[in-house]
Amino acid sequence: MNDDVMIRCDGVGKKFCRDLKKSLWYGVLDSARDLFRRRQPMIRRETESLRNGEFWANRDISFEIKRGECLGLIGRNGAGKTTLLKMLNGLIKPDHGFIKVRGQVGALIALGAGFNPVLTGRENIAVNGAILGLSKQQISEAVDDIIDFAELPHAIDSPVRNYSSGMSVRLGFAIATCIRPEVLIVDEVLAVGDADFRLKCLKRMRNVLKNGCAVLLVSHNMTDIRNMASTALWMQDGKCQAIGEPYKVVSEYLGTSCSDTAEIEWEDPSAAPGGDSVSLRRVAVLPVDINKPISISTGAKIQLAFDCHELGLRLGFTLEVCTEEQIVVFHTGGSLTPNGDSVRANYNVDVTVPSFLLNSGKYQLSVTIDESQCIALVHVPNVVTFQVGHESLGVNHAQLPGVVAPKLTWKCHTNEQSLI
Repeated sequence: MNDDVMIRCDGVGKKFCRDLKKSLWYGVLDSARDLFRRRQPMIRRETESLRNGEFWANRDISFEIKRGECLGLIGRNGAGKTTLLKMLNGLIKPDHGFIKVRGQVGALIALGAGFNPVLTGRENIAVNGAILGLSKQQISEAVDDIIDFAELPHAIDSPVRNYSSGMSVRLGFAIATCIRPEVLIVDEVLAVGDADFRLKCLKRMRNVLKNGCAVLLVSHNMTDIRNMASTALWMQDGKCQAIGEPYKVVSEYLGTSCSDTAEIEWEDPSAAPGGDSVSLRRVAVLPVDINKPISISTGAKIQLAFDCHELGLRLGFTLEVCTEEQIVVFHTGGSLTPNGDSVRANYNVDVTVPSFLLNSGKYQLSVTIDESQCIALVHVPNVVTFQVGHESLGVNHAQLPGVVAPKLTWKCHTNEQSLI
């Protein structure tokens, strides 16, 4: 293996059995076969077949991560990401293919993994450091840095079982990164941390990348993947669906999670959001041109349909559009009955989102209908999810940096002077 390659997976596969009794029996058979086999090749033909009740959690996964590179691993829950990480960390072994990991590994693949809940945080630092092969002197030198990064000076001598999930993540990430690992494996555990600590962790990962560490990052936050990863791998049903440049892979992944138009309709009035006064019938985000997907240059149309069952209401509405990370892009509203009080009727509202406002990406729409802008009659957060693409890139859902994409007017002025 090349000296710069820190992690290499070649045709890796892992299978499990859904039935507990069969799983235990298969484990005994596999252990006995490995015990009496004098020479076991890295890839065995018999491991390619499934026995009764088995399924492939991972299948034919191949990739390499070099020094200073970050591989972003994405996919829906149950796609096989955590199984792959456990094999990379040596917790379980593959049934097919082989894995090669070089150097000291810092892994954070489960909340509180490797911690003894009875021991204090300081004692767990010593235990984890010893497991990683550090000497007492090295552990002693790293303790203050770990405690400072984890921001746990007042709780470090308390049992870990008394820690919150966020405190456990702080301590785990601090241990995994303060030992100066050559390989860093991070699962979606950072999602439970607060915003400031997440930014602190991302900054730490950038630093370890600059120092030549190979990082494997699993996240459902596509912004982190786009900003951190040099390569992205999309897993689906245990297989590698796509691997390559992060923006393209993330765009392809998000393009499968929702369509170009987002629409929800309640045919049964009793199931519709609202109450006796007002009930929502339909919410849709549509392209301006029905023959094209929603794009930066075209904008979009938001349509509301609702029924008003009570006379004399002064109705207003509020629309809120957020990114997938719940960053509010805009929050706007208006009056639905500008000429007076409402009547019993079916109302239809069209709102145009201008072109060159929303950047490419995935957005969520929340809808509120109120009376006199104070009493919410209908409130549906994140009622629909929609995509905005970028036509010029040839990929409808191509992800570009930033939240908005304004069309700016550029002027260039020159001062004529002699350049001699």
